[in-house]
Formats: sequence, structure tokens, C-alpha cells
Amino acid sequence: MAYSKSSGTHETGAWVYIAWLLWLAAVVGVAIQTIQGALDGLLSYLLTQGLAFAAGLLSVPLLNRVSAPNLLILVPVWLFGGWYSLMSLKLPTFWVLAPLICYASALIGGGVVVGLWERARRRKIS
Repeated sequence: MAYSKSSGTHETGAWVYIAWLLWLAAVVGVAIQTIQGALDGLLSYLLTQGLAFAAGLLSVPLLNRVSAPNLLILVPVWLFGGWYSLMSLKLPTFWVLAPLICYASALIGGGVVVGLWERARRRKIS
């Protein structure tokens, strides 16, 4: 996820940015396929939930070390999530909130896992 320098500061690995580029390509692909009618509504919705979950997991390393490039990635993702939620208000309540719940659960779960990993690493060193 993120690695530590000898000074103890965290750096975000290049793989995180590559994963975000792949995520963006998947989002664009799903959007294009949905607009062209190649995906039905339910499949498009389920893929959107999966992408929201992936975005939550990918947000953990970026929030581990907040910097300008990291925020330049996250702010548009958050704005898209807000826009999607507003556009989905015609859906039943759970369906509107499901992508938000997927994103939040992945973000919180990933954060907890990283925190436990760091704690175990510190105990192992000392």
C-alpha cells in the first residue's frame, strides 16, 4: 500500500496510481457500455457498486498520506459519488445508498486492516 522511508514518513507507491488509472478506465468503460445500451440497468448498477467498493479500497493508501496529488485523485471521485447519489434519487432508498455503503465499508475496512497491519509491524520490530 504505502511504504515507509527510513525517516518514518509514508510514501504512496506507484502501484496505487496505476491502480487508479485502471479504475478510471473501468469507470469509463462501464459508462460507455451503459450509454450505448450494451449493459442492462442491473448489470451496470452492480458494476457501479463494485467500482465504488474498489474506490474505497484504493482510497485507503491515498488517505494514509494526504498530499496534493492524492487529493487531486480523491476529490473528483467524491464529487462523482455525490453526483451519482443525486441522480439516483428516483431509485428506492437502499439502491441509492448502496454504492455509498460499498465505498464507505471498503474505506473503513481497508483502514482498519492497514491500522492492524501497522500495529503488528510495530510490535514485531520492538
